[in-house]
Amino acid sequence: MSPEIVECYIKAGQVIANIRERVRGIVEEGMPLLSLCEKVETLIDQGGCRPAFPCNVDINEIAAHYTSPPDDPKVIPSEAVVKIDLGAHLDGYVADTALTVSFDPLYEVMVQAVEEALEKAIELVRLGAKFSDVGSTIERKIKAYRFQPVRNLCGHLTTRFIVHVPVSIPNVASPFETGKFAPDNVYAIEPFATTADAAGEVVSLKEAYIYHLIKLKPPKAAGIEKLLRTIKERYWTLPFAKRWLLDVLPSEKLDRAFATLLSHKIIQPYPVLIEKTARPVVQAEHTILLTKNDAIVITW
Repeated sequence: MSPEIVECYIKAGQVIANIRERVRGIVEEGMPLLSLCEKVETLIDQGGCRPAFPCNVDINEIAAHYTSPPDDPKVIPSEAVVKIDLGAHLDGYVADTALTVSFDPLYEVMVQAVEEALEKAIELVRLGAKFSDVGSTIERKIKAYRFQPVRNLCGHLTTRFIVHVPVSIPNVASPFETGKFAPDNVYAIEPFATTADAAGEVVSLKEAYIYHLIKLKPPKAAGIEKLLRTIKERYWTLPFAKRWLLDVLPSEKLDRAFATLLSHKIIQPYPVLIEKTARPVVQAEHTILLTKNDAIVITW
């Protein structure tokens, strides 16, 4: 990994870490979700980076993948548990981080549990360390607080223009997981926790508001060329939101072109994920750059 690439990761990490801490003072009950998403994404642009994916604002039992659609009427409810997952990239090199703000005092301890689990997990990240040891540590710390980890959500490897490389870093004890941390890689450690009486797993809803490009060859369909070209030029394989494309086509044409890309499997949705028993979920996340000599938490 060249010094120039390392510098891109560190810059993206600094930008998104600063914004994460600003968000703690911005988010409030009654705030429109669309306003929060757009505020975060604007701050990333102003910091000299680009959003690596649409800002996720996940309320209560929603664990992941909710971002505001165009004209979203939703607001942050009173006494909500709010996860904000945000990422920045510089020339495709991604930094990914998340925080939870609880407006219900009952779940503040659960937030503390997941943050401490993340800190303990980060201490283990070094060359040759086992992914399974990270999972066991996260599970023990969360259960020590009498909560439970969400077992089918996990950390991941990230690389240029790809947020989620198919490498899983578990959040629970996983004796059959054989992966180890390797140099010149970037890892996101991402524990999720829920209540002791929950199912401890997430399921997919039919709704989705985040997408990514999976095929480059256009289908034989009219009216999609401009939209597909814009997606390639702006986002390549990074996730994007439909509301980011409102300037490309008029509303009705955009809806038709978007539906065509989906039906031909040119783009793929990320379904909204919720806790199976509708219990609240909390989250924390940092990104770590692992070199031959050091483990750098770029989002601190």
